[in-house]
Amino acid sequence: MAPREDRGATWFKGDDTLNNIVEWAVGTTAVLAALAAVLQSIRWVVTHMLRFSHFLTTWTGQPAQDGMPEVPSVPAQLQHITDMLHEQRHTLEDHDRRLISLERVAR
Repeated sequence: MAPREDRGATWFKGDDTLNNIVEWAVGTTAVLAALAAVLQSIRWVVTHMLRFSHFLTTWTGQPAQDGMPEVPSVPAQLQHITDMLHEQRHTLEDHDRRLISLERVAR
C-alpha cells in the first residue's frame, strides 16, 4: 500500500482557486452568522429596554400634557384605593353601630 499524501488544507492538489473560494465562502458565512447573532442580541436588548422604560413610565406616572390628562403613578393609585377602602370600612362600621342600636331599641 502506498503512503498517503498529506493534503493539508487543500482539497484538490494544485487547485488553489477552488480552495480560496471555499475558504472565502466559509469565512463570509461565519462573519455573517456572527453579525446576525450580534444584531439579534441588540434587538433583544432594545425590546426589553423599551418594555422597562414603559414600566417605569407607568410606575412613575405622567403629568398632564396638551390634550392628555394626568396619569397618576402606581403608588398614588394604590394610595387612592387604600383611602377608599378605609372610607368604606368606616361607613360600614357606622352602619353596623346604627343597626345594633336599632335592634336594641326594637327589643
